Amino acid sequence: MRYQPSPQSINVVSSASFLNLYHLATVTEQQAATVQQITASEPPPRAMNRAAVKDNCQGWVLRVMSSLSLSRGVLCQPRSF
Repeated sequence: MRYQPSPQSINVVSSASFLNLYHLATVTEQQAATVQQITASEPPPRAMNRAAVKDNCQGWVLRVMSSLSLSRGVLCQPRSF
């Protein structure tokens, strides 16, 4: 099992399974580049099969958000997750 992004853009907000959206920050072009760098360097969760799963996408998001904290200047204030 591994994440395989769609080759085209997907509007997840219009998806039938979409539940909620939280606006965490408005980023500049420079900050967007930082976000891309951090997300590209954080490997997504993967496993050979469901029994071998040790991590999920929520854990990946928390690791990325932690990297984007005050020290990186992308999030304006600490967030409680």
